[in-house]
Amino acid sequence: MPSIKTGNTELRHLRYFIAVAEFRNFRRAASALRVSQPTLSHQIAQLELQIGTILLDRSRRDVRLTAAGQILLRSAHGILRELGEAKRAIVELTELQGGQLRIGVLPSINVCLPPEFIRQFVKRHPKITLSVTELGIDQLSAQLLSGKIDLGLGYHPSPDKAIEATVFAEERLIGVVPPSHRFARNKHVAFNEFVQGPIVLLSRGPLTGENWRNGSTTSIIEMASVEDALSTVRQSGSAAILPEHAVCRERHGDLARINLRGFLSSNHKIAFLRPRNACRCHAAAAFIELARRIRYECFPI
Repeated sequence: MPSIKTGNTELRHLRYFIAVAEFRNFRRAASALRVSQPTLSHQIAQLELQIGTILLDRSRRDVRLTAAGQILLRSAHGILRELGEAKRAIVELTELQGGQLRIGVLPSINVCLPPEFIRQFVKRHPKITLSVTELGIDQLSAQLLSGKIDLGLGYHPSPDKAIEATVFAEERLIGVVPPSHRFARNKHVAFNEFVQGPIVLLSRGPLTGENWRNGSTTSIIEMASVEDALSTVRQSGSAAILPEHAVCRERHGDLARINLRGFLSSNHKIAFLRPRNACRCHAAAAFIELARRIRYECFPI
């Protein structure tokens, strides 16, 4: 059985090995690495001595990986990737001078909440490239787990056990009606009365037609965005149940906002979502800390 020999396996050994595995040719790999072919051959021989077995089959014109080489290649890629992540994390940790922060936000939260957070974050960290993408809950989870985004803004509890949710605020669901609606002058309406007619909901929000209470005979109109839902309210005269912060008074002062008595699902927890056990993104941590500082401006509690 092969045994690993004592000695120092250095990062350059792994980089050289990966290059030969990718090019399947010592000459082309040496050219790409800008080293001589004898130097590259010597470094690979050192690595094989350290591992204690042959990693590359040199008997053919194209160099091929042995079974042991295939195992090492997977690990080598992982080692170099983790090293790169560690270097980026250290740079972010020291000064947050550069790098990027990719955030995914649910549509129902993206209307009034993030802009102030974004403005303040860019002001404090101008050298970080910030991107914000509106995503449905399934897309949000998938992109967090695949590493396509660094941070999500959604609801607690998390839809996936592999994603941790850090609660930072609560939001209420309220009734919204046009000026012509019979409840437009009411500040409080019993939930059972409010849902007697058609109700507009978000198709990707905290309350959707899919999770509407069992046995309901209420007619449901689902819309993809808050703006579409509010437009439907104005044009059809129907009532809606929407997140309170999404119906900003400054932009939607023509609509009446109503507290729903007896609505058991009126409160929902907004949370930052991150993959469990993943390398922490310090730019994301800075964004969360900033959001906590100014959250009361968006969510008066």
